Amino acid sequence: MISTIDPGTVVTPEGVVSPILAALAVREALDRSPALDATDLVVTPTGPTLVLAGTVRHHADRLAARQLARLAATGLPVDERIRVETRIGPRAEDRDTAAEVARRLAEAGYPLPGVEVDHRVAHLRGAVPSWCARCTVRHIVETTPGVDVVDERLTVTGGAV
Repeated sequence: MISTIDPGTVVTPEGVVSPILAALAVREALDRSPALDATDLVVTPTGPTLVLAGTVRHHADRLAARQLARLAATGLPVDERIRVETRIGPRAEDRDTAAEVARRLAEAGYPLPGVEVDHRVAHLRGAVPSWCARCTVRHIVETTPGVDVVDERLTVTGGAV
């Protein structure tokens, strides 16, 4: 008989974590996450280890999937093999991408003087007023066409959320 002690935590009466049931719990956690598109991710129990593989669009999705898997795996090791896909489409020039990033940030009320794009990597330097603003700036940059990776080194000047 199997008992569930927490959502995503599956233990046999002997106190052993079942890799198969843990894989199902990880899959459920990935599917329930509103902030993550996990349709291209696969969870496979391999011995006492869970393998998390597939592709996601952003590095932040990779980190979120890894964190969810580790939490739902109830102590089982997770071998994370997620790849971040490169965007398909016409390759924008870095200076055009930097101008587009700067335009979008200015429209949203976050003009940053230190925006550079080099080989589709957006480098952000400067200050923002809050942690919420930092997240907003990062999201704006991540969703800009021509940006594959965000190197964000922003300073939060205020403590407000």
